[in-house]
Parts: sequence; C-alpha cells; structure tokens
Amino acid sequence: MAEDQEISLEQPKLEQSVVSEIPRNGWETLIILQRHSQYDNKFPADWGNITAEEKSHLGRLTEQGIQEAHQKAADRIDTILGQDPEHTDILVVNSPTYWLDITEFGQRAQETGDIISEEVQKALEDRGLKKEQLLNLSPRIKGNLTRPDERLRESDMFDYPEYTTYLREKYKGQGPEFWLNRNRDTDQEVRKGFGAPGPEEDAQELELMVGVEIQFAKRYHPRPENLGRRLVIWNVTHCDGLEPYAQRILGILEYNFTALYNEAVTIAIGDQGQTTARSASYSNPVELISREDLRQKLARKKVA
Repeated sequence: MAEDQEISLEQPKLEQSVVSEIPRNGWETLIILQRHSQYDNKFPADWGNITAEEKSHLGRLTEQGIQEAHQKAADRIDTILGQDPEHTDILVVNSPTYWLDITEFGQRAQETGDIISEEVQKALEDRGLKKEQLLNLSPRIKGNLTRPDERLRESDMFDYPEYTTYLREKYKGQGPEFWLNRNRDTDQEVRKGFGAPGPEEDAQELELMVGVEIQFAKRYHPRPENLGRRLVIWNVTHCDGLEPYAQRILGILEYNFTALYNEAVTIAIGDQGQTTARSASYSNPVELISREDLRQKLARKKVA
C-alpha cells in the first residue's frame, strides 16, 4: 500500500465459517501464510557465556505457544477436511530462521510447522485417511515433517541494528507503533540511509515464494494420480514479511489483518484460475504474479 493511498472503509466483510480465513469449498489450491506461535523472545544474560539452560528455551515455543499452535492447527484442519477429505493433500513449509541467527537457539517457525504436521497426521488417522495425504511424508516429495525454505525467513531488517534501534527509540519499544510505521515505511529516508530493506522488499520475497508455489500447483494437478485432488500448501513464516505481503500484494488493509501469533491469510485458487485472498475479516478477488513476471523478478534478483 502506497504511503499516500487513501484508506477506504468499504472493504467487504467475510461470512464466518469454522475458521473464517479458510474457505470451505470453491478452491483447487489453497495457500496458507501463517505466523509462527508464541515463543521465548528473551536475550541471553551474557552474550559471551550463553548457558545450556538458555539454549534449551530461548527462541523456542513456550508452553502456551505449543498449546495454541496445536489448537489453531486442529481448527484449520477441521475446516479444510470438512469437504472432500479423501481428495485433499497438504504440504507444510516453514521458515528455517533461528532466533537471533544462533543455531543453538530455537526455530519457532519450524516448531510451529512440526505441530501443524502432527495435527494433520492425527486428523488423517482419525478419519481413516491415507497418511501420504500429508505430502511431507509422501515418497513423491522428499522431506521431514516440514519443508524449510529460505524465502519464508525472517526479514533481514534485523541485520541493521542502527535502523531497528532508531525505530525502537522513536516508537518506544517494538510494539504495535513500531510495526505500523515500519510497514508503512514512515521512516523511509532513515531506513535507506542505513541500507536496510523495507516492507516492499519483504513483501516481494513472499510474493516470489507464492509464485513458486502456484507454479508447483499448476504442475501438480494435471498429473493422472492427482486429477480431482485438492492441494493445500501451508507456510509458516514471520510477521515482518507477512503483514507487508498482505497489505501490498493482496490488498488486505492493515485494519483487516494483524499478524499476531498463529494468525494467517489465505489464497484460494479455483480450477479456472480464479483467485481470492482472505483474512479472518476480509475476502476479495486478487490477481497474483504471472509466470512471466515471476521469471523476470527472479532474473533481476540474480543480477542484483
């Protein structure tokens, strides 16, 4: 969303379903973009002497985060499998980011993805369905419970501490005002001065990821063994990319979606290519990146 874009109050509201960002039917491919669950976001007491106890919990999901991740995943899966469950396949993909980029600390998106995969397995078993419908376990797709992908990683903005420190000081911490103004790129000149990436760059990273997944879906559905099947690609990522993507690419305005823990937006694609973006309170047709545009963006990224 451009800085000077007028905010309209006329965006259509969504009819509620079991999980309102998950459409019950009318889709062939469903792409979910979800933030990870609650985690321990504290820092080590002594950076020069990180203890084993700190390594055991820093950056990892809290007990509350584990419980909420299980519940949210179970609710979404119930809605997904509410229609044609025996013909629905699910692939879980996650950001591989470590907390503070320290490999001894937790990977909150992967831990959330693992929980989602566990809940998918349980739901399939409870319904007497094939475990291979979780494509992470299918011999056709190599991987563990979740599939890591760097394009879902945390924003590189935190590699520029002068910039993030400036924002924290100006907006009195890293709360809602911090993220609201970061997503609006209110301090664009300051950001550029530090060389930090902006919300547009982070939105484009997810745009590229979704573009790749759409191409995967287009190859997936025509295969003889997949005819008549539905495909869910369930991504677990971070708020610093998810909110800009929702606002700038999907056109979901900031008051219709906040990437709180476990919150998600979805992209539903019908068998004729019709595409709808949804949050818990908003639904609207959207036109996503074409294959040719994706190739050009990838080419420009390689040159850069």
